Amino acid sequence: MIVAETPQLHTVTEIAGTLRVSKVTVYRLIDRGELRAVRVGGSLRVDGRDLSDYLTRDDASNATRTPRNEAADQ
Repeated sequence: MIVAETPQLHTVTEIAGTLRVSKVTVYRLIDRGELRAVRVGGSLRVDGRDLSDYLTRDDASNATRTPRNEAADQ
């Protein structure tokens, strides 16, 4: 018998802490479809695999990085 792996679901607060952003930012990512989430009862949950996918996508990594201070490089 094959048993499906149980997803590791995280709250918006946990995701915000992991990414070091506000909860509002996480909700925006979900609303824009950049981060997948499921509704459990009245709350949104993010599967850990979806968070990993978000972090490894080129567009996500470029969007979350800030430009380096050029003066610091000199």
